[in-house]
Amino acid sequence: RTTAELRKLFERKGGKMGNPNSVAWNFDSKGHVAVSAALIGEEELFDLVVDAGAESMEKAGEGENSFYDIYCAPEDLESIRKVLADKGIELTVCEITRVPKSTVKIETEGAADKVLGFVSELEEHDDVQTVSANFDIPEELMARLG
Repeated sequence: RTTAELRKLFERKGGKMGNPNSVAWNFDSKGHVAVSAALIGEEELFDLVVDAGAESMEKAGEGENSFYDIYCAPEDLESIRKVLADKGIELTVCEITRVPKSTVKIETEGAADKVLGFVSELEEHDDVQTVSANFDIPEELMARLG
């Protein structure tokens, strides 16, 4: 039942559903931790997570809504979680996720609206647990979309 429903959703949106794992090659499994920038300074956080096995860290958002995204090998996620928990730092996100190896840039409002609408419908489906995608929508375009 679920497969038929999702296939119909893809068709309604002008796409085709591939076979299981047909695009898995384009994604890496990574540990992902997010921490509010208000909780700790960038240098101090960097020192903590690099020593625990982080592969990358970047700041996202602005002002009081800014946060740090930290990525690591899945097997290092627990050590990063523990180091931050020992310092009393609350995590916004702590999960294993799929990170695209390459992305497709979306440059028009129409295309961005279509892609975001499709992803939203997938995420709202009762039987879908997670959605991984490889699109890249520039921040200024996202701001115009609201």
